[in-house]
Amino acid sequence: MTDKKHLFADDAIEKLRELTEGNTAMLVTHTGSSKIQARPMSTVQTDELGHIFFLSDRTSNQNSEIKENPKVDLLYANNDGSFCTVRGEAEISANQALIDELWSPMAKAWFTEGPNDPRVSVLRVIPEDAYYWDTKHGKLVSFLKIAVGAATGITMDDGIQGQMHV
Repeated sequence: MTDKKHLFADDAIEKLRELTEGNTAMLVTHTGSSKIQARPMSTVQTDELGHIFFLSDRTSNQNSEIKENPKVDLLYANNDGSFCTVRGEAEISANQALIDELWSPMAKAWFTEGPNDPRVSVLRVIPEDAYYWDTKHGKLVSFLKIAVGAATGITMDDGIQGQMHV
């Protein structure tokens, strides 16, 4: 049986950083008529307040959609078997100091003129609600428990999940 462990304040932010920073999220925007749009975005940073940052093209659909409706969802399915969902509000910034701070050489693949490319903007997502699913003992132990469970028919759940109150 999956254990529940809700996290608060610093513990929640630490877990959020672990599950988001450097990982790819599906950024879901909400457009008119209850339609949603989703696209993969690479998380550049999750700061000490739990705010999640991305570099984004100022002329992109996601920026236009966020200007129309700033409510977004982030969905993470990480290689280590952990998952995280975040619902929050996105803000768009053209602050050059922030762009310089978040810039990495990988970003040049999308912004060929570097951090001064006129298309670069920063998306900051301020979480309002977050939930995680993880393993208690890591991916290898979790995999072994699943394999034994499949062979024996005995459920050996190694999961842990809960709200993150950032």
